[in-house]
Amino acid sequence: RVFSIPPTVPVAPSLVSAVAAVGGVTLTWSGATDGGSPLVGYRILRGTTSGGETLRSNQAGPGLSFLDNTVVSGTTYFYVVRAVNTVGPSVPSNELSAVAV
Repeated sequence: RVFSIPPTVPVAPSLVSAVAAVGGVTLTWSGATDGGSPLVGYRILRGTTSGGETLRSNQAGPGLSFLDNTVVSGTTYFYVVRAVNTVGPSVPSNELSAVAV
């Protein structure tokens, strides 16, 4: 008898960088483990306090970067990323911050 393991949510990606430049903050992250179900995209969460991130954008597809171009100069932003498959979203990645230029 063959038993199959049901898919789970993905393992969280690792947020690699949050770099501020004129016009926005660019995030990059490493790919997530899919949990046995294909990844459908990533959720980018942003806040102005550590641990206070809320949904900023849903990104479809396999891209591993995002430009947040809705920032206010001089404001510190905190970011986390979640991978999403057909089962649901991963736990949040590590948190990084950047001060918008």
